[in-house]
Amino acid sequence: MLPSSLCIDLGSAYTKIGFRETPFSRSRLLSLNELSLDDQHVCIPSVAAWRERDDRWAFGIEAADMVAGNGIHVYRNWKADLFPDGPGAGNPWDLLGEDAHEGLRDGPGSYARARNVAARYLGWLRQDLVPRMIPGQDLGKVVMRICIPEFAMFSPHAAEMDRMLDEAGWHHPASYCCSEPMSNLTGALTQGHNAVLEPQPGKLFADVPKMFERSHLLEMAAVCQEGDEGDVPEYATLIVDVGAYTTDFGLISIDLAGHGFVPISETKSVPLGIHELDRRVIEVLPEPMADQARRFTGAAWERFHRVVYTEEREWTLPAGGAVNGSAAERARIRTVMDRFSGGIAAAMDAFLRLHRPTRVQEVILTGGGNNIPALTARLRMALAPWGVSTVYLPKAGAPLGGTRQVEIVPGVVRGASAVGGSSVLFDLA
Repeated sequence: MLPSSLCIDLGSAYTKIGFRETPFSRSRLLSLNELSLDDQHVCIPSVAAWRERDDRWAFGIEAADMVAGNGIHVYRNWKADLFPDGPGAGNPWDLLGEDAHEGLRDGPGSYARARNVAARYLGWLRQDLVPRMIPGQDLGKVVMRICIPEFAMFSPHAAEMDRMLDEAGWHHPASYCCSEPMSNLTGALTQGHNAVLEPQPGKLFADVPKMFERSHLLEMAAVCQEGDEGDVPEYATLIVDVGAYTTDFGLISIDLAGHGFVPISETKSVPLGIHELDRRVIEVLPEPMADQARRFTGAAWERFHRVVYTEEREWTLPAGGAVNGSAAERARIRTVMDRFSGGIAAAMDAFLRLHRPTRVQEVILTGGGNNIPALTARLRMALAPWGVSTVYLPKAGAPLGGTRQVEIVPGVVRGASAVGGSSVLFDLA
């Protein structure tokens, strides 16, 4: 019998943890009532705070409410520094120091700081939070994975994550890391379902057709195996994950034109996330409403996002005044949202034109940002030239150009990578 499996999706703003108890259990996101930021109680703030005077650390909800200053350092969005990108990025192995507080006084952009914070955050998950989320579970027997935003499983970044998780006391069979685009795709298309075949005692295989039965990808695989792929040279799935600080694009393309199943995988991240949308919306709010919004806690922002962005309703502020309280203000906010959505759509189009798939058969829209109907509608319009057959999204709207729509269950929208990474598929790959 396969052991239980956990997967950490280390998001820039929120961490989600997927759990699969048996090979036949549905993968699910772990929740805790104290995680009151979202309706499912699954979003763990990816925030750490260090108080110098007594060397005290806080994490998650507690750290998110702390204010930097007077010897208190609050670390947010450190994931961007944990996976440095671009021609100037160094090898993580060459950037490490031996000091237990290496880099903690550095500013954003410091890999040493990000590595130190990440190691402590992962240790807190292992020693404190996860045991309270699944009490009684022997974590020494649970296989751990962590999603990394790349396809290379044996990169220096992956090796560093392995080392940190080892130090934190997690258990793994070989390497902890799984590709974030692949785990996102797995979570969105399987919706957390797991299935295995056991043709002989002790011989387990992932029942892929049963797990991915809602996806046309398997139909194309069958056509190719039969040698009758016709005029379809490749089958491409595009993933658009709109998060708090970034929007991540992943393209998983399978060559069908005489070369077998040769995956062509690309990924890119652009600095357009919901925090940027918040900043732009604050700029068009009248004072003192804008000043109130600047001092929102995480829980207040979550409510703001749901009421103002997703439902486009009026929202009364705690200290008075109402956002979306007039037709003029609704128009201003809608203009900001349209421009923000247009920026993501343009980045998506540039990504596709760079890698030039013949067409895009499936699109997966995940992340908290894709809960905004105006954003998903803009992305669907921008995808019209690419001949999309199926779109997986948080809430299906009216059909657009004959494209099939499949709703992603709410518990998977923000945690597709965590749910997918804990899938039995990665145990038996």
